[in-house]
Amino acid sequence: MNPLPESLARLGRLVGSGGRLVVDEFDVERFDERAARWWIEQGLEQRRERPQNAAAFADEMRGHLHPLLRVADALAPWFDVGLPVRGAYLHRWDLTPGLRDSEEALIAAGRLPATGARFVATRHY
Repeated sequence: MNPLPESLARLGRLVGSGGRLVVDEFDVERFDERAARWWIEQGLEQRRERPQNAAAFADEMRGHLHPLLRVADALAPWFDVGLPVRGAYLHRWDLTPGLRDSEEALIAAGRLPATGARFVATRHY
């Protein structure tokens, strides 16, 4: 969402007092070289164009996407923001949805970071 503060301020005005907003987001700060390499490899198997250098790609993504904490902080003037629940995300990002089980297994084994985060924000009364 760009610009972030203005976009989230608009959500603050739209959601009524006591209303809930569910944020299901990519946590770019957890997107490391391992995650980038896995995502690249899965895409290449599906014959999709991908960057060649996983480390550079992870750095590039962290350089232009909003960190989850920044999103939560921008919501704070209007919402009580709950703690994030971590999970799989990469399978949804231009990959076959059937890769979710594989991604979740790698996260459980500690071989991939959980790059997804879901939290509930409740509008102040």
